[in-house]
Amino acid sequence: MKYPIAIVVGALILGGFYSYTEHEKQLSIERQAQMQIDQENHLKELEQEQKTSEANIREKCSTYLDRNGNYLVSNDTLNTNYNACLHANGL
Repeated sequence: MKYPIAIVVGALILGGFYSYTEHEKQLSIERQAQMQIDQENHLKELEQEQKTSEANIREKCSTYLDRNGNYLVSNDTLNTNYNACLHANGL
């Protein structure tokens, strides 16, 4: 009778370890998936901030050119001045 009890206890112990490792695997997969989602969301936020920043710089340059009488110059000069302003502001 000792051997069947030992087999059952051994099977329960092995089953418990197996169940625990499977549970840990699942948690790890879920953590990785959440990290990937968080990273993608962070990248989207950075892209949106960059677009907003670019739009602000373009508006700033347009306003600067309008206020400084650049509407009186030729289109080529205006484009040159606008591009110089964008370049000076990192675009």
